[in-house]
Amino acid sequence: MLSYPLFFALRDCFMGSAAHSNATPNLQPMARISSLLNQNNGLYHKYFRDVSLLATFVDNHDNASFLNKQTNQQLYRNALAMVMFSVGIPIVYYGTEQAFSGGNDPMNRESLFPNFNRNAQLYLFIQKAIAIKRHSNISLEGQLEVLVTDSVYAFSRGEVVVIVTNSNMQHSVQLPVSPFAVGDSVCDVMHEQSQCVSVSSTGYSIAMTGEPKVMMRAPKV
Repeated sequence: MLSYPLFFALRDCFMGSAAHSNATPNLQPMARISSLLNQNNGLYHKYFRDVSLLATFVDNHDNASFLNKQTNQQLYRNALAMVMFSVGIPIVYYGTEQAFSGGNDPMNRESLFPNFNRNAQLYLFIQKAIAIKRHSNISLEGQLEVLVTDSVYAFSRGEVVVIVTNSNMQHSVQLPVSPFAVGDSVCDVMHEQSQCVSVSSTGYSIAMTGEPKVMMRAPKV
């Protein structure tokens, strides 16, 4: 079963009003995602024995491509991070990794292979996300909300914290200690220029620059 409620919430927060019209994008606050997940958690469990079997997605053959309405690939990467790391079975529609931007069916069914590029930015981003997910083995972990602001949503799965944002303004966010421990060094493993910070009794502060972050405990040496 496709998780369409999450699909619409992700498009509202990362695509904005462009998800429904040709108007200037008006991104909804991250409370939209928080409310949807908290509300639907009970509804999903009522009808599905295992909600982790629901499919998460932000693009498919029945809808115009995300990039057709919202051309900001930074916002797209944040939406894809939610798809890749949230509880559920992630679906990445073909052409996403090549930044396809086709409109409504059949314009969203472009030919892939004449345009296939393993060095494309989104290809490398998705490849990295898959590698992190496999290495961290979070697929069997539940999902706990960690932080919600107007522009930031963070959740944990096991000992991994995922932080997404729909703002490119540089600012800092304060996250709680859990699921880490005081004294831990935690790092953003999504980026080569990894940001590492120490966890104190009040948690840890992360500098947001518009990109999604995946925080994991640094190995002890």
